[in-house]
Amino acid sequence: MEPIENLGHQIVLLAIDSASGALRKSSKLGSTVATAVLAELVLQERVRRVPPTRVTPSRKIQVRDSRPTDEPMVDAMLADLTGRPDRDPRLIIKEPRDTYRDLAIQELLSNGWLALVSSSRLSVNRYRLPDDDRVNVARRLALQGFNDPKGSPTRAAYLAGMASVTGLDSEIAPDLRFFGRRKARSELIDRFWLLDELQARFSANTAVLVTAPASRQFGGLAPDKR
Repeated sequence: MEPIENLGHQIVLLAIDSASGALRKSSKLGSTVATAVLAELVLQERVRRVPPTRVTPSRKIQVRDSRPTDEPMVDAMLADLTGRPDRDPRLIIKEPRDTYRDLAIQELLSNGWLALVSSSRLSVNRYRLPDDDRVNVARRLALQGFNDPKGSPTRAAYLAGMASVTGLDSEIAPDLRFFGRRKARSELIDRFWLLDELQARFSANTAVLVTAPASRQFGGLAPDKR
């Protein structure tokens, strides 16, 4: 069976620096790919978000259809959610850390859509795209979402939103300029609750860093006040 390309694969392809081969925004990419996989389950109507109640004031994710999708990475999350029902979407995005990012990279390598150039414990891995076709398809799809945040197809809008929240938007939509991209991001987040959850995840991380004691922010040493 021909491997299926999904949003998780596409956001990783968009994160590959075309010059250096390194992954851009690597600290955010784990949560972004987890969001992309969850978005695939939403798009395929395998899961749904349950409204809050008095008993459970936060919204939860419930599995509607646990049958395999024939997409290994998507099925991995589906199996996890099936085993742990009524999960908070924020935890689904946060807990896996880099699990789904690494799965996406492994699938891209296995399918021949990405090639590993160098790997070292002392430096970042570097990759090469065997051809530009797949990344160009992903760029065009995301650009469609940036150009029409409210009316573009759902898949295009999801990809654009994830790229924007992760900080990959300036290369994909340079003609929109800064304020145009900012406006598109706001409209995409308003359109999809899942993008709002991802934005909240990154905002929480920033808040923790800003409010952390100086000794934590500077690797255990307080900054020199001189």
